[in-house]
Order: sequence, then C-alpha cells, then structure tokens
Amino acid sequence: MHIHEESFARCCALVAVSGAIVAGSLAFGMSAASAHVSAAASVTSAGGYTLVTFSLPHGCDGSPTTSMTIQIPEGINSVTPTVVAGWSVDKVLEKLATPIDNGEDGQITERVKQVVYTADKPFPDGYRTPFDLSLQVPDVKAGTVLSFPTIQKCSVGETAWIQPQVKGEEEPEHPTPAFTVTASEGEGHGHSDAEEGDETETSEAVDDGGSSSAPGW
Repeated sequence: MHIHEESFARCCALVAVSGAIVAGSLAFGMSAASAHVSAAASVTSAGGYTLVTFSLPHGCDGSPTTSMTIQIPEGINSVTPTVVAGWSVDKVLEKLATPIDNGEDGQITERVKQVVYTADKPFPDGYRTPFDLSLQVPDVKAGTVLSFPTIQKCSVGETAWIQPQVKGEEEPEHPTPAFTVTASEGEGHGHSDAEEGDETETSEAVDDGGSSSAPGW
C-alpha cells in the first residue's frame, strides 16, 4: 500500500514539474513574440481603409522611450495619426516627384513620409502603449508586404526596428513592423471605421499637416 502511495506521489510530482516547464515555455514564447514593435492592421485588403496599430512593448534595454519615428511606405500618401495622451505627434511631408490626380479635379503634390510620436516625458520601460494610424491600403497585388521601419529613441540609446523578415529564415532580432496585403474586397474596398479618422473616448484624429522640426529619417 505504501509503495503505491509513494509511486503516485512521484507521478504527481513529475506531472507538476512537466506542467511548470510547459507553462514556462509558453510564457517565454509569448513574451518573445510580444517583445517586438508590431504593426496590426484592422483591414489588409488592397484599396481598403484600415487602422494600423503599432505596439510599443518596452524601452531600450530598460531605458525609457522618448520618441517613435514611423516611416510610411511608398504608395501611401495620406495618414491620419491618432492623438495619444502623454505624447505629441507630428507628420513629416515630402514632395512627390510626380503629382497624383486626387479624383476631385485637383492634384496631390506631397505625401506623409513619417509620423513622429514624442513623449511629453520619458515613457517608462515595462509598460505598453499603442499608436494608431488611419490610412488607405495601396491598391497593390495580394501578398505585397507593407513595411514600416521604425526608430525607437530612448533616454539612453535607441532601437532600430528595420530588419526585414525573410521567408523561411528565423525572425531577426529587431524586425520591421509590417503586414501583408490581401486581395481587394471589390467596390467597397474593405471600408472600416478608420476611413473618417477613427475617434475614441481617449483619443482623436489629427488632420494632415507636417512639422519641419520633427527629426528626419
């Protein structure tokens, strides 16, 4: 009887240890996966209006974040950034080499090159905050990857999230925030609430405009 009880106790101990190892592995995996600055789009279809959320998960080796500079891909001309409490936001414009017809008997002569978020005071490590950009997905081929190279500056040092992810290879240490464009949803172009510049109780959209004082790329 005692032998069976001892064997049962050993079995339970092994199960507990195995469970702890699995849980620890899952937690580590989740932590590793969420440790990057990412770009999550509410709509990914070509020509659709979307809200792209960039998540800031941590500082630079423990140093608090002071600014985030997000590079906007070619083919995207207009961007409406969401105001985030405790941060100022500016848009850096650049002239287009060739003006584009805006469809309303006018022309688009410049585009948003960068969106720069600057913290009112250094944002502490260990806390997460999102930055939302409202924009229209370019009418490009499905499977096209839209990359948003991002520079995270901190009180001490900076992290350049600019390493491309190559299919079939391991994820780089500092991957570029990106999402893959899917097929167009037709005439509706996948419209979302981002089309009019999404507003929430705690944030509001900013009209197009540049800032010459914002840092360059």
